[in-house]
Amino acid sequence: MSTYLKIRILLILISKLCITNSSEILVLFPVMFTSHYNMISPLVTELATRGHQITAYTAQSFGLTQNITEHLVNYTNSRHICMSVLDVKDFTTLGSGLSLIMEMQGVNLRGASNFLQTQAFKQLMSDEECRYDAIITTSQLVRESLAPLQHKFGALAIELLPHSNSPSPSVLSGIPFNPSYFVDVKLPYTDRMTFMQRLHNLYNVLITLSITFMYTLIRMQELSDEHIKYPGWETRPELSSMISNSSLVLVNSHFSINYPYPLPPNIIDVAGIHIRPSKPLPQNLEDFMSSWAEDGVLLFSWGSMLRGEKADSKDVYDSLIRAFSRLKLGIIWKTNLKECPDDLPDNVFISEWLPQQDILAHKNLRLMVTHGGLSSMIETIHFAVPVVVTPFFFDQGKNARKLVDIGMGVMLEADNISTQSLVWAVQEVAYSNSYRIAAQKQSAIFRDKPSHPLQEAVYWIEYLLNYGDVLRPSFTQMPYYKILLLDVWAFIFIFSIIVIYAIKRSKNLIKINYKLIE
Repeated sequence: MSTYLKIRILLILISKLCITNSSEILVLFPVMFTSHYNMISPLVTELATRGHQITAYTAQSFGLTQNITEHLVNYTNSRHICMSVLDVKDFTTLGSGLSLIMEMQGVNLRGASNFLQTQAFKQLMSDEECRYDAIITTSQLVRESLAPLQHKFGALAIELLPHSNSPSPSVLSGIPFNPSYFVDVKLPYTDRMTFMQRLHNLYNVLITLSITFMYTLIRMQELSDEHIKYPGWETRPELSSMISNSSLVLVNSHFSINYPYPLPPNIIDVAGIHIRPSKPLPQNLEDFMSSWAEDGVLLFSWGSMLRGEKADSKDVYDSLIRAFSRLKLGIIWKTNLKECPDDLPDNVFISEWLPQQDILAHKNLRLMVTHGGLSSMIETIHFAVPVVVTPFFFDQGKNARKLVDIGMGVMLEADNISTQSLVWAVQEVAYSNSYRIAAQKQSAIFRDKPSHPLQEAVYWIEYLLNYGDVLRPSFTQMPYYKILLLDVWAFIFIFSIIVIYAIKRSKNLIKINYKLIE
């Protein structure tokens, strides 16, 4: 065989290997918390890298240049439309009950109303020629009002659920939510609840679902009917039916960070989807951590949603600074304070932004003080870092309870944060080896997977793009009376009554006949 022919065959084989089934994918993330962005960004990047054509309507750019068309959503106060930044003291007033539920439902409705009136969305609706193979949205913000788009484009519905155990998104996405062991994300309980905890859990779940179905979905139906009109929209199914028509739900969860639950085949846990290989630290951070190699370093971060700019938060931050000065550790403090405090101790490195994953992977890090946000929880487990957890809001109490339950750290209640309590908690976790041993064990459980969560998410998306809507169980489109067998139980009850009546009637007739014979 000639050299020319060999080269030609080789080029043909290479070209065959490079062919991919490119699909058109619509990504809708008009309102995002930082944790939501951390989940969707690597997924969009990987799908674009694999040759899929992405059209994204997003509040934040994904920073890609190939295989993506971005439409940035710009409406007034878009960053604040969903409480993306709150003061420290604001969180403690929300609690976990009705006020928090109403606030979150209000966030959802405001976000939907604003997005549906943007020029970007009007442009999407006016384009009658576009067709998409799949639509990717979040399950927790604005998703309900956008469900008719899967009907308009005839596309597969793929959802990202940033927080598992949220009653409304879970039920609407087809996740069986049994309050006897599924803990509402807003409650600080484990999956082994006491009677009173189960009662509280049931109350929260019923209140949440009642508000969702009796108020939020009705308002979302009105919004979608007003703003999402296209040829044939009058004959589309009810909004609640379209919402539950999800072909795939990617959940930011794993049994090692949550609890083991039975899930349908179209529900895939992908916690850690945002975890990437560690990178070298910026030189100033590396120098700081190296200078504390002997004593160790503490990472202090309350996430992207907490600020300390109000006067009533100054007491909290003053307590933190006093605690830092008493600790024989290097402190890396992520804070949104506009000005560096005059009394900042020499052992503190302060910054508004930090490469958290790279710091957690550093050999000199001893522990982390965290608010218990889900992203930070996943990262501390992945990198086997013990924690002091100070939960404020939403899922943070539940996350903190899990971390304490598995022995990875201790918890300080939001109203119990003081100089003394913080110093005690940090010293307890930093100098007791049991917390690090527990963290290493949990990290091994979390890491031991057949593939990286990002690769698994992409695999199942491409699986559905190739084979269609084959994973979704039929019960997602069944009315609740059928799922709960209420019609069957009603039939059994009525039939039993008839049989009992017939038996009694027969006995009476036998008695009468017997007397006549006598």
